Amino acid sequence: MYSLQSLVLSRNRLNGTVPKLSGLAFLDELDLGHNRLGPAFPEVGNAVVRLVLADNNFTGKIPAEVSSLGQLQFLDVSGNRLQGWIPSSIFALPALRHIDLSRNQLAGQLPASTACADALAFVDVSDNLLAGARPACMRGNSSARTVLDAGNCFRDARSQRPSTYCNPGALAAVLPPAQGTGGEQGSGGKGGQVGMALGIVGGVVAGAALIALVMMAVLRRARRQNPEVSVLPKSLPPAKKKAAADGGKAPAKVTQRIVTPAEKRHASQAARVNTLEVPAYRVYTLEELQEATNNFGSSNLIKSSPVVKHYNGQLQDGSRVSLRCLKLKPKYSPQSLTQYMEIISKLRHRHLVSIIGHCIVEDQENPNIASSLCLLSECVTNGSLRSHLTEWRKREMLKWPQRVSAAIGVARGIQFLHDVTAPGIVHNDLSIENILLDKTLTSKISNFNLPLISTSKNGKIFSESPFATSEDNDLGSVPSTEQGDKDDIYQFGLILLEVITGKPTESPKDLDSLKTQISEAIAEDPDLLKDMADPTIRGTFAVESLSTVAEIALNCAASDTSSRPSIEDVLWNLQYSMQVQDGWASSESLSMSTRSQG
Repeated sequence: MYSLQSLVLSRNRLNGTVPKLSGLAFLDELDLGHNRLGPAFPEVGNAVVRLVLADNNFTGKIPAEVSSLGQLQFLDVSGNRLQGWIPSSIFALPALRHIDLSRNQLAGQLPASTACADALAFVDVSDNLLAGARPACMRGNSSARTVLDAGNCFRDARSQRPSTYCNPGALAAVLPPAQGTGGEQGSGGKGGQVGMALGIVGGVVAGAALIALVMMAVLRRARRQNPEVSVLPKSLPPAKKKAAADGGKAPAKVTQRIVTPAEKRHASQAARVNTLEVPAYRVYTLEELQEATNNFGSSNLIKSSPVVKHYNGQLQDGSRVSLRCLKLKPKYSPQSLTQYMEIISKLRHRHLVSIIGHCIVEDQENPNIASSLCLLSECVTNGSLRSHLTEWRKREMLKWPQRVSAAIGVARGIQFLHDVTAPGIVHNDLSIENILLDKTLTSKISNFNLPLISTSKNGKIFSESPFATSEDNDLGSVPSTEQGDKDDIYQFGLILLEVITGKPTESPKDLDSLKTQISEAIAEDPDLLKDMADPTIRGTFAVESLSTVAEIALNCAASDTSSRPSIEDVLWNLQYSMQVQDGWASSESLSMSTRSQG
């Protein structure tokens, strides 16, 4: 156990307190995400490179000791109940490149003197109780750093809550105490020999506890229930309740290669850790794309139209990618697209098939004109959500909890698309075939639309698509933003109906009939929904969880656009459905255990 380097126990429904892990001197990856662990923040050793504690029940303050993890590159503690101020020095950790503190109750102000490490490429502090002004290194996005800060009370940022929400009277003076070598840290040097002995004993105890955790994970057979939400009170019906969801934006996966002493010691392990994230966004040359696609050969071509071509490709490092080459309107130079490509580079999210790079192809006759834009995306090869609902080999993997989890993921992806730019990215092709699942059954939206580009004409600024269009308009650019968000909600409602029944609706008549049956079942007796559910999931769902999702689906698929809920309402209710499902599953497990003992 002492030489353990990687411990990944995510998505196993584990609960209880995490034992002290600081005695594991070689542990450089710890992933306990999406369980029910807590309340104490885990103690880890200084060799940790990747620390994931997202969506658990950790409370209290972020320990000051986290600021001393000099090898830390990736930190995700989102979706817990952490409170108090953020140790400002945490952002300056020399190797840190990704930090997600979103969806907690972190409060106070970040000092103006807060510094960010040069390597830091992604910061998410959204949906907390932070107030005051943002430090200079977190003011907006750039090509080198993405910052998400919505849902706080910052006075110099957009999409913030009213200052009263963060209780400015109580928080105005809440600033992090001075972080130096004195004060509390001064007592850490006492009793060095005793501390060493306790450390050895603690390591042995931690090892024993870790064995117990691993055995629990094995016995649960990695059910991957993926409860991605914290406990929420029951909300009002989706169409009526105003947005109060946590709205946690899952982080855009940003990776920047940092060579640290820890990686030199454990090169192979660190390399494996890095492959868990989406590669860093970069600009590719035309020659690289030609090599990746066999010179855009027919064997790599997936589909084609006059304005867009889709290819499969393989980069030099062996990673597989998808390419989408879009024909541009003949008025853009490569230089005029620079700002637009910065926006494109931000389309990276856990629940999107993330764009990882681009290549602007110049016109052969006029190099000052950009003829097309090729976008490279991560390759997701585990099939679509529909294939997991219809193919018998995959169907057994997608019981009710996994289906709700996949739906929550799609909703979060939609929320990101609607909020990432102004105007938002709407009118997306959200057919169930375009919802892909990776090997961990994480849902990802593919073939989403691309943002508009700002341009000026006669002194007026307006937005348009930079891409050429055809009659079928299959390139995924945005035709209009009016009511586009409600159109996305409608398509999501159709996905939810298929998730419930396991069957597609073949015609508008079939859809109306299904909606009527579900509506009558909810009104008369929700137990009637059991017979309407996909036979594959029977016995795996709580009736209230099923009826909650059914009601959301009906509201989303309403004919009247004004009756359709916001994506925040949808998320809130889906998360409540998962909360109900988790409670039901726990009671079922307890009942089975009691019967077996009797």
